[in-house]
Amino acid sequence: MVEPSSSSAPQEAERVFYAGCVRHTARLSAYVAWTLVFGALLGAAIVLRVRYPVVEGWPLLALVVPVAGLAWTYLQVRTTKYRVSSRRIEIERGIFSRTVKSLELRRVLDVEYRQTLLDRITRDGRIRVVSTDRSDPNLEIHGLPESRRIFEQVRDAVEAARTRGRPLEFVDADGAGVIDT
Repeated sequence: MVEPSSSSAPQEAERVFYAGCVRHTARLSAYVAWTLVFGALLGAAIVLRVRYPVVEGWPLLALVVPVAGLAWTYLQVRTTKYRVSSRRIEIERGIFSRTVKSLELRRVLDVEYRQTLLDRITRDGRIRVVSTDRSDPNLEIHGLPESRRIFEQVRDAVEAARTRGRPLEFVDADGAGVIDT
């Protein structure tokens, strides 16, 4: 019987901290903006109808735009999905087509948690992940339930990734670019 070598450490099972859609409070400002546009256009349509009774229903057509905007915002929220695990963060977005971005935690340089006043009221938080990833080095995750708990789990998972093997970071001659291997 052959025993496994001591140099190959057993791989830790990947733990999923969160998988699912973002909360609607992540897009609260868009919902409020479209609702205000809806109210303004509805008020204008009523004034036009009272002032110019000859005008039939065409002012109500202007209400289609904010309703479509609200529907679009709703679809954006429902089609944005996160999967945060002990090894990577995946973001899946898209209404008509899909885009999936993945960030390996071994590439993460720093993790930060922030709450605005509105975030505190809605029990949200923003997790900012700074990494050596070229396509999206500053990733912000907003709208996850129990975001503080997820932040702490990601922070601990990044620390564990550092002990497993930190990526090498090189700065080019001008001190501008970060390259990792």
